[in-house]
Amino acid sequence: MELTADQTSQLTEQQKQARTGRFGMWLFLAALSVLFIACVVGYLIIRLRVSHNVALGSLQLPSVLWISTLAIILSSLTIERACGMLQRDNIKSFKQQLVWTDMLAAMFVLTQVPGMAMLLKTHQRLLDSGVAMYGMVFMVILLHALHVLGGLIPLAVINKNTLSNRYNAQAHLPVRLLAMYWHFLGVVWVILFAMLYLLG
Repeated sequence: MELTADQTSQLTEQQKQARTGRFGMWLFLAALSVLFIACVVGYLIIRLRVSHNVALGSLQLPSVLWISTLAIILSSLTIERACGMLQRDNIKSFKQQLVWTDMLAAMFVLTQVPGMAMLLKTHQRLLDSGVAMYGMVFMVILLHALHVLGGLIPLAVINKNTLSNRYNAQAHLPVRLLAMYWHFLGVVWVILFAMLYLLG
């Protein structure tokens, strides 16, 4: 079936918007990457300076952070599946995967809160004993948690728009951009968690 001139023009415009949106998101993620790399380098420098006083692996990460890690990895998978379902115009499966993403994102945040509280207690105890390096650990994890909270806002908007059936195989750019951001958060968290587990 041949497309009309109007349909062709609309399709071309959507493709331009998609390219512009993705490029903008890549720039945003590049800026965030610089911020996180700076935090990681700062932690590594401090860690190496006190390595003679504090053995590697001294920081005991709260067990709930393992649950957080699993939750954000799984949520990255479900939002990618949601994008795939949407691109195939399988709206029902898209909505199901989006619900799974919502629940896993909520699990991540809800397990981060007690995890952060436990880390804060650990930091205070070590600070009292003269080991101040774990303040950097707390700040890095807090920074990541704030970016996750920032991701929950567009996720909520997408949920609202989904109820109005705004997305389909042709109109799915906001969902794809959120997925890119969510994948980035997942990768950053896994790197941070592995670094703290191995070097803490």
